[in-house]
Amino acid sequence: MRRFIVGLAGVVVLVLAGVGAVRAATVSFDFTSGAQPYFRNFGDLSVFNVDTSGAVRIYKSADDRTYQGDQNIGAGVWSLFQLTGDFSVTVDYTLTDFPTPTDYGTNETQFFVMSQTYGPYFSIWRRKGTDGENHIFAWGSSSGGEFGSGDQVTTDNSGQYRITRTGTVLTAEYRPTGNNDFTTIASAPILFPPGDEPMWILLEGCQERTGVPGLRADTSLDVTYDNLVIQADGFEGSIPSPEPSTLALLGVGFVSLVGYGWRRRVTRRHSQPEPQDDDPPIPSFPLHAFDQPDLARRAA
Repeated sequence: MRRFIVGLAGVVVLVLAGVGAVRAATVSFDFTSGAQPYFRNFGDLSVFNVDTSGAVRIYKSADDRTYQGDQNIGAGVWSLFQLTGDFSVTVDYTLTDFPTPTDYGTNETQFFVMSQTYGPYFSIWRRKGTDGENHIFAWGSSSGGEFGSGDQVTTDNSGQYRITRTGTVLTAEYRPTGNNDFTTIASAPILFPPGDEPMWILLEGCQERTGVPGLRADTSLDVTYDNLVIQADGFEGSIPSPEPSTLALLGVGFVSLVGYGWRRRVTRRHSQPEPQDDDPPIPSFPLHAFDQPDLARRAA
């Protein structure tokens, strides 16, 4: 009976992994099978291309600003699941084509975590501007105001971003390719109650407006995200099965259950549930650090 109970516990956890009701799990995305059903494209998809076959690649050609020339534009993917409790999210980024804008605006690659309930977000991004600006930035914004602002000069074109939440404190870090150590760009308590709201993940490439007459960058842009690794206390929504280290205990439990069932001459069948067909509602959040777009209109 003891083996049966252990095995049953393993199967219950495995079933929960299929529907996303997982606690203290690690999941990863290398996007070899695309982004669906765990992410959805969003943004200005008439200008940007978002390719999720093998990685998340966001790219565009140079344009003449006919489309939203005096507005921030961008595109990317956001998660159809949310993180709960403490979490750590790491993602690789590569700037394949990241030119200095010719006259106005900035080119940017942004990694966000964002809450729907209270609207706050926290992001880290790489920015290149016409004035020679070449920085890694991080900051947060909420109904309580801005928090956790920081920046560092860099010329790196690839590396890793990491955002963590411990209690109500959000921290943004990065490390360039070839470096073993993360550098903290910003760390601060979230300025809204209760501070531990479930949060989405967003990966974006964008071109923003600056100066007078307030035109955005119009160059080509090509950025890639890959190897997204998430450690979280919990998840809301459908996620892939946890990594092998998390599944090891599940496997032991499953084998125990099979053994017990064989002894009792009982045939049992288990299959992992398919992800839900119904997507969650489109979240209400700012697409860019300085913009409040109509996501329902612009989502894919």
